[in-house]
Order: sequence, then C-alpha cells, then structure tokens
Amino acid sequence: AGALSAQKVGELVSVHVIPRPHKNIYEIFPIKLPEER
Repeated sequence: AGALSAQKVGELVSVHVIPRPHKNIYEIFPIKLPEER
C-alpha cells in the first residue's frame, strides 16, 4: 500500500517486503526460541 502511494506522489526508488515465515519453519530448520534454550 505504501509503495503504491509513493508512486502516485513521485519516483519510487526501493521497496522492501518482510515475508511471513511458513508455519512449519521450526520443523524444517533447527531454530530454538528464547524460552526453549
């Protein structure tokens, strides 16, 4: 939404998207949450 608004006002130089991790990421990668350490 912000990128579209910026293009209406002027030139958009860069867009950064933070993806939502897949719900099975903890089964695929050995990541431990702070409370599990």
